[in-house]
Amino acid sequence: MIEEKVRKAIILHRHELLKKKNVVGFSEIPLKKIKNGKELPLLCLRIYVSKKIPEDLLSKKDLVPTSIEGAITDVVEVGEIRSPPPKSIDTEEPVDRKKRRRPAPGGISYGHYAITAGTKSCMVKKPSGEVYTLSNSHVAANTGKGKEGDPVLQPGPYDGGAEARDTIDTLSEYVPISFQNKCMIANTVLDVLNTISRFLKRKTRFSLESDNLVDAAISRPINLSDHSFEILSLGKPKGFRLATVGMLVLKSGRTTGTTSGIIRDIDATITVSYGELGSAVFIHQILTDKMVEGGDSGSLLEDQEGYAVGLLFAGSDQVSIANRIQNVSALLNVEIAEGR
Repeated sequence: MIEEKVRKAIILHRHELLKKKNVVGFSEIPLKKIKNGKELPLLCLRIYVSKKIPEDLLSKKDLVPTSIEGAITDVVEVGEIRSPPPKSIDTEEPVDRKKRRRPAPGGISYGHYAITAGTKSCMVKKPSGEVYTLSNSHVAANTGKGKEGDPVLQPGPYDGGAEARDTIDTLSEYVPISFQNKCMIANTVLDVLNTISRFLKRKTRFSLESDNLVDAAISRPINLSDHSFEILSLGKPKGFRLATVGMLVLKSGRTTGTTSGIIRDIDATITVSYGELGSAVFIHQILTDKMVEGGDSGSLLEDQEGYAVGLLFAGSDQVSIANRIQNVSALLNVEIAEGR
């Protein structure tokens, strides 16, 4: 079975794959092979690279084999994945998403007082019924450098938000992000251990890093009446739903407004660059067509019926990356708040 071959290939070779030049990730489920932008009926192990490079310009250790553990590989270029995503010229829209709004809907400028600006996602609630604002950790928690009680502004600081006037929430909690280890000695030791494990044909592989599931945070409203439970242009989200490959999805964000795309992968392992903080590996991620740019981080990813399927947080000039909404819900213990 192709599923078993892909699973075996990932278990035994995930660490060496991520160390290859330009490889930024892979799908942990079999996906159709892509040729000239079109999907073929052949299922394979999809490998994501920042840029395709001719084989004669790569060293032997950096070449992606045509098959791994019996699974045929397919190399797909997706660009360099960054969080926040690369920024281009702001899209002109009749609605100004960068100004101060009260009540504030989702899909507009929002962020921790020490960042530039991201996007307010939506309103969520705990089992107790207490309501919070959802966004990314790098938007509302300054990528884990923020402290509980820190001011969160609408609009974000880059768009003119000021603490005294525009603090709408205070940071409540976030999911910590684990970054890759940069110690050369430690990585060399790991390489030796993994080489021995492969030689002995064992399935165990060693790593100093922890994989990440989400880039997410919630903040506590100062006055709930300052918030709208709707998302600009999309209305009130109806709840959570599982993402599927091929699903048409939409988002409403601070920079590019309302955009749509197709889900290309629902179980991607992706290395995401956080600039000077380093890179972090995220597993079980949703990969879509390009839907976001810098400032759109935190946008809720919805299906055509208004159900949330993901939380967008990263991307390149070719694709966008979202956390599965079920993982966000589980780790922060929240669900969609119905509101007024």
